[in-house]
Amino acid sequence: MTWQPVLERLELNFRPLRSVYLTLGRQQFRDGAGMISSGAFDGLAGSFGLGRLRLSGGAFYTGWLFKDTAAILMTGQDSDHYNKPLDYGNFLDTYFASRRALAYLALDFPDLSSRTSLNVFALGQFDLNDGAESAFHTQYLEARWGLEPLDVLRFAVTAIGELAESGGQDLRGGLAAAFGLDWEFPGRLADLLSLELRWGSGAVNRFIGPFDPVSGIAQGFVFTPTLSGTMNARASYTARLHSTLSMSMDGVFFMRTDTETFQNAALDAASAERILGTEVYGRLIWAPQSVLRLNVGGGVFFPGGAFAAGTPLWWNVQAALVLSL
Repeated sequence: MTWQPVLERLELNFRPLRSVYLTLGRQQFRDGAGMISSGAFDGLAGSFGLGRLRLSGGAFYTGWLFKDTAAILMTGQDSDHYNKPLDYGNFLDTYFASRRALAYLALDFPDLSSRTSLNVFALGQFDLNDGAESAFHTQYLEARWGLEPLDVLRFAVTAIGELAESGGQDLRGGLAAAFGLDWEFPGRLADLLSLELRWGSGAVNRFIGPFDPVSGIAQGFVFTPTLSGTMNARASYTARLHSTLSMSMDGVFFMRTDTETFQNAALDAASAERILGTEVYGRLIWAPQSVLRLNVGGGVFFPGGAFAAGTPLWWNVQAALVLSL
């Protein structure tokens, strides 16, 4: 067993003015829809309230993060580095994530009208790894519009455009989109039904290619592709069974949006089938105290027609005890 020390969070917070908030250090950051970047980043971020508008922005560096938790896999070089086992004899080259700089700016209108909200998010990612000929830079523009027609019903629509440049070659684009619905059922259990469809472009032509998120955000619990070149439809049901106990059940259906981007050793190389399969998983969360939480979860993935005949089921079981000090 190899011990892997990880610093997940270390931040300083400042509020020089009532409407200004600054955070310096290792902090949790995600874009408005959680489709481009999500996780811990090192840097400075801030927000400024202007009446019904909130302006936020920041700059981050990824080269001091642990590569497994950062999961930045934008290029083949990133993937090769990620798959190297941790070696304390060569710590600097096997522990840290791909070296990239990020800068973002966001405009948030939480009360665009009495029932709608709007978030506009722009992010630039710049490759600082060795080798200018293979440097991969990306820029994103994301818009997320929310609608709450009823107090118990919420919709959200997200659209993302990407520009990518690799090794000084011509720019190409990438696209992603999502639609989500949350419906809270009245009653003692405070049930929540969530439906979501997420789509990421695959290779189309020389102008439109795969959508490339900065973070390798897993789209499933057992089956964990990123959004690049895939689409998934999710149904989730959550209920609070007791004041200290809650449960959730999820079902996710996966497809490829092309036959080139997503790679797996179990795929049928001769098949043009787009259906990747379906997974089902559930979680129980017990929190008897505010500082103590037990998470138990498990699930199964049923491979679809894109995989070779006879591919076995995949399964995963996890348990975690969280103690907050």
